[in-house]
Amino acid sequence: MNMHVLLDVIVALVVIAGIVGAVVQVYPGLLLTGGAIAVWGLITRGTVGWTMFAIAIVIILIGMLAKFLIAGRYLSRNGIPNRSILIGALFGIAGFFVIPIVGLPIGFILGTYLSELQRHNDPTAAKDATWVAIKATGLSILIELGATLTLAMLWVVALFFH
Repeated sequence: MNMHVLLDVIVALVVIAGIVGAVVQVYPGLLLTGGAIAVWGLITRGTVGWTMFAIAIVIILIGMLAKFLIAGRYLSRNGIPNRSILIGALFGIAGFFVIPIVGLPIGFILGTYLSELQRHNDPTAAKDATWVAIKATGLSILIELGATLTLAMLWVVALFFH
């Protein structure tokens, strides 16, 4: 098998894994996809390779920045403090180890709810705040998935010009 074909197949498999990661949020799908494409660009070189390397770096940066800024703005606009999100994230990490894969979102939701319940001392307000955090997480996932798919499609186009 030609080395370039082998490289393309390996990168394609990593890109697919990255797309899955962007959806399930167990590992950073955008970083995985962008990293694989950036390495592909470094190895293949030439105009197409270097262009894809640069595009991968730019889309990773824009995607990650947009993901955190837009979701963060949504949370702060709805009155959710960073403390509640941090506690939710810590519970999510712990949940991931207690209940593999599904423990991450369960822990995040539980941690956010408990933090907001402690803050408001009102179950309804805590539930409403947790729902806002869940929607912000969904928005974050959509942004990462969009950036990952954009990068994947650009790489497929680059394969035709390589």
